[in-house]
Parts: sequence; C-alpha cells; structure tokens
Amino acid sequence: LNTGMFENKLTETSNTHQYMQTNVFATYEDTYAEKHHLKAMAGFSWETKYLKDVRAIGYNLLSDTLNDLNLVGQGEDGERRMEVSGGQNEYAIAGFFGRINYDYAGKYLVEVSGRYDGTSRFAGSHRWGFFPSVSAGWRISEEKFFSPVKDWFNNLKVRYSFGQLGNQQVGYYDYVRTIGIGTQSYLFGGTKPAVATISAPVASDLSWEVAQHQNLGVDMAFLGNRLGVTGEFYIRDTKDMLTAGIALPSVYGASSPKMNSADLRTKGYELTISWKDMFM
Repeated sequence: LNTGMFENKLTETSNTHQYMQTNVFATYEDTYAEKHHLKAMAGFSWETKYLKDVRAIGYNLLSDTLNDLNLVGQGEDGERRMEVSGGQNEYAIAGFFGRINYDYAGKYLVEVSGRYDGTSRFAGSHRWGFFPSVSAGWRISEEKFFSPVKDWFNNLKVRYSFGQLGNQQVGYYDYVRTIGIGTQSYLFGGTKPAVATISAPVASDLSWEVAQHQNLGVDMAFLGNRLGVTGEFYIRDTKDMLTAGIALPSVYGASSPKMNSADLRTKGYELTISWKDMFM
C-alpha cells in the first residue's frame, strides 16, 4: 500500500512558542484611630505570546529505517517531491488595576476596584476597556443592639457586590480580513497554480464582551459558630457577547462575521447549611 497512512513520506514539524509575563504591584495598609482600617493596592500587568510553526513533508524516502529529509527520493516523474508550510501568530495584553478596602471597627466593609485592560485582538480604537467593581458589607452582629443574642446567634452579615469583567477570547486577528495563500486543486498549464483567497467579512467594531455580576448575600452563624447558614441571590448579565453576527445571503458565499451581537441573563439562588464540630 502506498496511500493514506501507509504512504511513503516523512513529516517533520517544529513549533516555537515564546510566552512572557510581567506583574508589578504595590500594597499599602494602615489603621487610623484604632477603628479605621485602610488597604490599597495598585499594579500593572503585561503578557505576550509568539507562536511560530514550520512543517516539512518529503515523499519517496530512499531508506526504510532512517528518517531524514535529505533522504527524499524521486517520484515516477523523476522529480523530488517536498512540501513546506508555516504559520505564525502573536498577541499582547496589558492592564492597569487597583483596589481599595476600608472597614470601620470591623462593622462596615467597603471595597472598590477596577481594571483598565487592552488587547491586541481588537482594532486600535476598540482595544481598551474599563471594568469596575464595588462591594459593601454590614456585620450586624458587631452592633451593640445585637449583644443580647450574641451568645447563641454569633454572626450576622449582609453584603452586596457589583462587578464587571471583560472577555477577549476571539481569534488573534478576527478584526482583520486576511488573504490566504494556497495551491489550486486542479492542473492549469501542467501544474497546480498558487491561489490567494480572501477571508469572510469581519466586524470593524469588534470589542470586549462584558460579564456583569450582581450578588446579594447573608451569612449567619449559630451555636458557637458550629452551625453556618449562607444565602445568595445573584444576577449575571453577559453583554455584547462575541458570537456569530448577522446572517449573510447565501449568494454572498461567506460565513457570518463574529460580532458583539448577543446578551444573556442568568439568575440564581443558593442556600448553604454547614455544621462543624470537634469530638474527643
């Protein structure tokens, strides 16, 4: 047999992937007047990845035991048959981030944070996005009016949070129409000519998909903190989802471009009851 998996050929592939990442941040923390606790953090992150692929195929090897492209022999037409292909991709992501935490006497808790991220996967005017978040909590069990039941109702805390995150997981160059180079499948003038084909249309305003999350919760502990009860209600909105956009006429002969063209809302409830104890 000299076809398919049994064809007399040698394939060699070389993949080079270079990944670099940097994170720089600083933190400040202090307590004022014994009740005001402040913590701040700010930083910068950067990462890039470069991918380079080379693939070579040689047919009709002169040896059944040695594997090397120098051993490629002649075919029935008297010519040495070799094929070479390659490819490379690169992306970069940069981001500035910060967070501030404040609590007063362990009763009132506030956190504010944000990210300003940029990615090479979108066009220059749509590469950057700001994603803030905020959360607040009230430890009711630390108030004086709660002390009459504190011996058995040990902890009561209510909290609310709102936050956004960005998603940029699309192809490396989905915002650019590319031209692919290949070989025609039929003979023209005795050879298979090289051809160039343009990719499907793209959305010039492709940008970040945003996941927006809201959460309302309550934490309770009873009987010497042995019995714990946590209740959660959340709403998650995914906006400007990166998915197939408007349908194109079949006569156009191309697939739909990826666009920020969909929204999704998810609601949920959670209730957790736990017991922790120690037995001698």
